[in-house]
Amino acid sequence: MSQKHVKSTPHKIDTAKLSATLNNSLVIRLVVASVIFAVSLILSMPEFVCILLLMLSAVLAGYDVILKAVVAVESGNFVDTPVIVVVTAILSFFIGFGIEGAALVLLYQIGMLLLRYAKDHTRKAALDLLQDQDEGIIAHMRDLVNDEEKTSMSIEKVMSGSAGMVLKLAMVLAVIYAIAMPIVTSMSFTISIHRALIILVVATPFSVVASIPMAGVVGVCQSAKHGIVFNDAASLEAMADVSVAVFDKSGIFAEECPRIIAMHSDVLDYDTFLNFVAHAVYYSEQPVANAISAVYDHDYKLDVIKDFREIPGYGVELSIDGIGVTFATRELLEERGITVPEDNSGVGTAYYMVVAGRTMGKVVISSDVNQDLGDLGRGAEFL
Repeated sequence: MSQKHVKSTPHKIDTAKLSATLNNSLVIRLVVASVIFAVSLILSMPEFVCILLLMLSAVLAGYDVILKAVVAVESGNFVDTPVIVVVTAILSFFIGFGIEGAALVLLYQIGMLLLRYAKDHTRKAALDLLQDQDEGIIAHMRDLVNDEEKTSMSIEKVMSGSAGMVLKLAMVLAVIYAIAMPIVTSMSFTISIHRALIILVVATPFSVVASIPMAGVVGVCQSAKHGIVFNDAASLEAMADVSVAVFDKSGIFAEECPRIIAMHSDVLDYDTFLNFVAHAVYYSEQPVANAISAVYDHDYKLDVIKDFREIPGYGVELSIDGIGVTFATRELLEERGITVPEDNSGVGTAYYMVVAGRTMGKVVISSDVNQDLGDLGRGAEFL
């Protein structure tokens, strides 16, 4: 019965295609850089030529890492992962461990490539959970999981702060180790600096922080699978502290398809009034529309319906043949200053038909408790 209206949205970058393009470019660079790296190890050549090839391999594989490191330093983020990788690689070349320096950049980029693959695969697997949902929900969730801002959570900031603190402590420890060990032992500065750099790289918790948004992606999709749709992962995360839930949509605690208990109009006969009401709620997705469509068995003249607007939980408003029509509950109409007849029956939910400011009649539908709730309703407190 209902017909969905899709709102136009601003053009968004296709993150899946962009990710695929970046991955392909990175793969090509890594292959070429790996070949150069292998040549520097396998073939016999002067040491300075070997170092130049290793440097070329590192720059080719990680020039974008260098650019990111520069941006991070300019913004004052001296413990960002690209900064650590670049500084460690440069120091490795200075102390004579060029192979390890180039290998670090290569392995870091390979790790980034695998991380992108894991993220793409996680998003796809999460969206596959929604196969039984309607297209509207799937489209909403697809936009959500591809938006990094909407998949971020507060725990990510907490973990980033903790990780940054751990990394800073590791940097202090690495400096102390690099300086102290040659003084108190026979270890050379070259070896102590080399091992200090190892401590620094191991203490960089990049993968832990990077995995948190994926937990949010899976969480919101798993929730949507069961019919609970969030607008972002932060809202799902906030549910951990929720003790009261407020529902403003009909059909949550009541039957999805209620029955018409009564229908009355002092102005129109039954068939004409039903015809008017049926056209008014044709595009509605509220339970009252299901109750009315269940008893209306005539053809619809959809060309007379214009300017339809859903008012979730309260009713609808539209124009029929150019005449303003509102079909809504007493609460909404009284808020708008429209007087409706008293209803003292106390049974079901009443919706009133108002045409051009005049009340034409009312429809009362059942409000039986949804049987699918089981025992949930027994422990609920209605506010």
